Amino acid sequence: MDSTIIAFLEENHIFSLAVRGRGTVYAATCFYLFDRREEALIFASDPSTYHMELSAEEPEVAGTIHNCSRTLHSIRGVQFRGVVERGDERERNLYLEAFPVALLLNPTIWSLRLHWIKMTDNTLGFGRKIIWTRQSDR
Repeated sequence: MDSTIIAFLEENHIFSLAVRGRGTVYAATCFYLFDRREEALIFASDPSTYHMELSAEEPEVAGTIHNCSRTLHSIRGVQFRGVVERGDERERNLYLEAFPVALLLNPTIWSLRLHWIKMTDNTLGFGRKIIWTRQSDR
């Protein structure tokens, strides 16, 4: 994965999640931790929420992460696609180490395995795009 994308994913912590199913689409906002090793976003969410029920039925999802700049030359953000699955013990430990307050909620941890990213980074030049696609299913 491109180092500019990695740095952006590591410096941000909120993403929008777009899901589909049951003849509709739905969006939610989630707090995340970027897992470099798995190229995934680790997040916590109750399985009974509407967005998680839909992603259980249709695990291929999309989303965005962006900065909140009002200045055109400093706009940065990513659009992504990936697959949601239950997080494993390693991912749970990473998430809880990064966000220990979540321990109080005993959260269900999920992994959004990224498959494709398009990053817009105007700090590198107006309209500059960086595209990344997962090369394998290691």
